Parts: sequence; structure tokens; C-alpha cells
Amino acid sequence: KQWLSGMWACCLTQRTDFAYEKLRWQPKNCEMEEFTGSKFLRRMRDKTLAFVGDSLGRQQFQSLMCMITGGKESSDVVDVGREYALVKARGAVRPDGWAYRFPSTNTTILYYWSASLCDLEPLDITNPATDYAMHLDRPPAFLRRFLHKFNVLVLNTGHHWNRGKLKANRWIMHVGGIPNTNRKIADIGGAKNFTIYSIVNWVNLQLPKYPGLKAFY
Repeated sequence: KQWLSGMWACCLTQRTDFAYEKLRWQPKNCEMEEFTGSKFLRRMRDKTLAFVGDSLGRQQFQSLMCMITGGKESSDVVDVGREYALVKARGAVRPDGWAYRFPSTNTTILYYWSASLCDLEPLDITNPATDYAMHLDRPPAFLRRFLHKFNVLVLNTGHHWNRGKLKANRWIMHVGGIPNTNRKIADIGGAKNFTIYSIVNWVNLQLPKYPGLKAFY
């Protein structure tokens, strides 16, 4: 309950069958040892694990926090969101993400909301209802600013790539700093694939600078 959003907390949905809690992933041809929070933290000593993406990434982040803590209150968890500028803006429903540290092992687990994995830039900062430049070829500013702090990066995107979401969020596709004019990229599927290729390529180019970084998409 402490970490899970209400909509994802199955224990709060009044269901009576909890057999799903005993389900476990079993990799093919691999004996995967049982997960324990203490062992995970020891392995992640002095490291930072970052989830960046949409609600799937948020679920992964929240689930991992539950697994590490057993879903219980813990004095060994410190909110370090301010170190990553993850604070709730005035009028916002929630911050752009969360970051927590386990001081006993100096392990940091964080999540940053980036539904499209694009850099989003307001076209008119003086207008609250402004459209946003959706830079398909530019990673989120959060990643450019904090990548050097991460040891493990987990990226995801998908659900928000549809015309309804783009219209509701007032996102205007940009490539090379200007509105996109490429018809192939203008197609939602093409835009998504172009963006994924762009961010994966960008991360790959950063890896030589940060040999301790492992990235997954």
C-alpha cells in the first residue's frame, strides 16, 4: 500500500483470490534464485537504478520498492527526489517522478515520467495552454542532465503513441529542431520507431563515457 498507486494495488480491489501473489517468472534454461530485498541492496551497493518511461516503468519502480521493503514502512528509506529535481510543481497532481535511497547500502531507486522518451519543450512559456515541441530525435532533458549518476537505466514507451494522446497533450512532432515534414515519420508508428532508434542510439553513444552504466529497453 505504501508504494503502489491505488489503481494497481490488487489488495485494495476487494478481490478474494490472492493466488497470483505466488506467481514467479521462471527464465528458460536458467535457475533464478529467489529475490530477497537485502541481497538485492547488497548487490546494488553505491549504485543507482533509474526507470524512465510511462506507467509501465512506474509500475516496475513501485513493484521493486514493494519487493525490497516487503511493502512495509521502513526507516531505511530516504526521499532524495530533490537531488533529481523531482518535486511537485505548483498546481501539479504529482511530481515528475520519485527517488528513494537506502542509506545502509547507498542504493538509489528512482522513476522519471517520460511517456514518449522525447524531449518536450513548451512553444510559448507565457501561455499555460501552449503546444509543446515533441523532439523525436532528442532524449528527455532529465536523461541528459542525470545520466552520469546512473548505473542501471531501464527505458520504456508505447501506450501514449496514438493521435488521441498527442492531441490531448498538445504535442507537435519536431525533428532537427523544427516541425517534422517527413511523411514517414509523421505516421504514429514511424514516429515511435524513429524515437526509439534515436534514444537507443544516443544511449549507446554515452556508454563509452560511463563504463559502469548498463541500459535496457
